[in-house]
Formats: sequence, structure tokens, C-alpha cells
Amino acid sequence: MRKPQRFSALSAVILTLSGCGQHLGSYALEAVQVVPEVPKSHYGPSSSAYGRYLDVLIASKTSLTSFGTNVDAVYVDADFCPLRNAHGLIVFGPYSGERQDVSLPSIAGALHAGRDGLFRYRLYVVVAYRVQRQAAEPGQIQLPTYDLVSANRDICLRLFAPGYNLIQSRSDTIRVPASMISAAIKRDIVPGQISA
Repeated sequence: MRKPQRFSALSAVILTLSGCGQHLGSYALEAVQVVPEVPKSHYGPSSSAYGRYLDVLIASKTSLTSFGTNVDAVYVDADFCPLRNAHGLIVFGPYSGERQDVSLPSIAGALHAGRDGLFRYRLYVVVAYRVQRQAAEPGQIQLPTYDLVSANRDICLRLFAPGYNLIQSRSDTIRVPASMISAAIKRDIVPGQISA
């Protein structure tokens, strides 16, 4: 009688674990700067449609392209900290440190670690956005209104890969301090220029 119970318990554990997503790594923040456009992606040409972008450079021991076909795509959640609303800020990426789109790991070129053994990535957060119109279609994501120039708050970013897992594949949360954001924006603004 004990064997069927053990088998049932083991089966339950295996089924539970099969629904867990992969850990997409831990990332260290290296630098932040403001840039006028997002690099070309698998979905289209480079874009300056949102004005200015916060270029967030991060480093990790994780090669996103090593996931290959194990994940369909990698996206970025973004919000003011703590990360409560995955769509709280508009963000593009991930891109490699050399600005190559790596959001589709199966078709992205293999990444090579730097001399320090780390892979570098860039995430692009829109500096400011004002809602032009309300989302009209069911299921359509309402873009947020915000301004990093006046917010003076840390932002939190997290890579994730949607899929059929019960628990989403995702990275640890990356915190970008308000002081770094403010310094990057101040370096970008010339005297007399009005922020977006």
C-alpha cells in the first residue's frame, strides 16, 4: 500500500515542477544614459517615435540566446518600484550590449561574453509619455502617462518569457535608482531645452 502513495506523491511533484518557468538570470545595473532612438528590432526599423529613451545597460552571467527554442520570446516588465504593474512604463528590449535585438532567442545570433565573463544587455525605457487616447478594444493594454524627469522614483525592470508554464519564466528584478535616472536626464538636457 505504501508504493502507490509514494508514486502519487512523486507524480504530483513532477507535474508541479513541469509547470514552473525557467529562471532567466540575475542582472547588475552598469550604466544609464538618455538616447534619441531605439535600435532596429526583429519587428521593424529603429524608432524615435517616443522622443527620448533611457538606455539601461545591464550585465549578467546569463546568455539569453542560450535559451534558443526553450522560450518563444523575451520581453521586459517595467514599473516604478516596487514592480506591481508590468505595463507601468513603456519599455523596449532586450538588446545585446552591441544593440542587437535578442528578444527572439531562437533567431538571434549567439552572444559572446566579455573578458569578465559577463553578457551585456540594453533595455530602453521611454522617458515621458502622455496618453493620446484611451484603449478602445477589449484586451488592449492602456499605455500609462508618466514622466521620469519629474517622478524622482526608482524604476524596476524584469525580463520574462511567456509560455505554457504555470509559473512564468522570469529574471530577478533590476532596480534603477532615481539618482542615476536624474543624472542621465540632466546630462541630456542642454540649457534652454524643454524636456519631453
